Amino acid sequence: MTSPMVAVACWMVLTAWGWLELSFSGLVPLSTGLTIGIVYAVAVASGARGWPLFRLLLQLYAGVNVLNIQIENLVFTTIPPGLILRTTATGLVAAGGVSAALAWASTRAAWPESRNASGTLADNLWWKVPALGLLYIVLFLTAGSLIVPYIREFYASNKVIVMPSFGVLLLSEFVRGLVHVLSLGPFLRTMSGRRAPAALLAGLALPILGGIASLLLPIDDVLPMAIRRVHIVEIFGSNFLFGVITAWMLVRRTPVAVPRLAPARS
Repeated sequence: MTSPMVAVACWMVLTAWGWLELSFSGLVPLSTGLTIGIVYAVAVASGARGWPLFRLLLQLYAGVNVLNIQIENLVFTTIPPGLILRTTATGLVAAGGVSAALAWASTRAAWPESRNASGTLADNLWWKVPALGLLYIVLFLTAGSLIVPYIREFYASNKVIVMPSFGVLLLSEFVRGLVHVLSLGPFLRTMSGRRAPAALLAGLALPILGGIASLLLPIDDVLPMAIRRVHIVEIFGSNFLFGVITAWMLVRRTPVAVPRLAPARS
């Protein structure tokens, strides 16, 4: 099977799984299509193959789509602990299955291999990573404040989300920012000298995997569509900007020089 065929097969399996887990909704194929589409685009752009590609995709998919979302569920108590454990397990299975399938396809197809597939990130990570965690807090609070006029009435009369204390909120968002950065790390290492495409893919991956495709599109029994549309704009704006800035700060401007062996003397 070619790699596009494997991606389509993954989309069909995730869609069927989503219908079984949630409900027969037309938004489920859109949700799974966005998920597979961005994961496949990251896989091709990275130039990694086989086992390195599996680790790269698993860290991105599981980190942003599973760990990040479950931190939010715990802090805002949107679902009970038992359901958190169940969705974490199923999410890891989906992430591992899709990552393994695309990694297998990369070894059998004409996959564009990159010389930077095992490259390094930019310097000064000791301050850039914590700074990005703080930036995530700023973007989260800014985006949230901008949508308050559109959601205030709904949340005033509905206890769907329980707000934690301000200190817990800040700490959880800082941790989520670090999760996003660490999840993107293996992919960004492969993008040395390609900041623009890295920024675009990172900017799309974070909102799609981190809330839009995984929660806001397919799950319609918690929030009405009008409120979900507002949150989609909120998450896309803040997470896209965060992904772009993260890539711009962590991806090297130029490719890492690969030393060449001198020809042997006769």
